[in-house]
Amino acid sequence: MVANKPISLSDRQNMNNAILSNAISLKVKRLTAASGQMSLPCIPSMIDEYMDQFDRILKSLGQTFTQEEMTALRELVARKLGYGYNQSPHSRIIFKYEPPDPTQGLTSGLKLSVFTEILSVEQKYQRWLTSRQGPLFGSHADAKLMDVVKEFNPPPTPPFLT
Repeated sequence: MVANKPISLSDRQNMNNAILSNAISLKVKRLTAASGQMSLPCIPSMIDEYMDQFDRILKSLGQTFTQEEMTALRELVARKLGYGYNQSPHSRIIFKYEPPDPTQGLTSGLKLSVFTEILSVEQKYQRWLTSRQGPLFGSHADAKLMDVVKEFNPPPTPPFLT
C-alpha cells in the first residue's frame, strides 16, 4: 500500500480476512489440548535421534523453542540418559509433555518433564505379565533348544546295552 492512498474494497477485505484468520487460529490454539509421553531405552549414544524426535513432536504441536531452551533440554536429557544407563540395562527415559494450564490449550506452551525409570529384571518380567497375552516366550519356546540338541552327535552306546 502507498501512504495517503485510499484503501480499496478488495484491500479492506484482504485485511479483514487476515485479521479474522489470525483470530480463528488463536482461538483454535486456545481450544486445542495435547499431552503425551515417550518412553525410550537409556542409550546415551542415541541422544541426537531422541532430540530430533522430541523436536518434531514439539514443532508438530506448534511449539517453538529458542536455541538456549533446546540446549538446556539436551543437557537434561544427556544427564538422565547417563544416569539411567549406569543404573540398569533395562532403564528408560520418559519424555512427557502437557499443557501447564488445560484451560488455555496450547497458547501457554507445554510443560515438559524428563525423568528416568529404572527397572530391575524382576520388574521388567512383572510388566510383561500384565501387558502381554499368551505365552511370554512364544508358542514353541523350547523349539530352539530342541533344534540345537539335534545338532549334537548322539552319545555312544554303552557296550553293555549292545
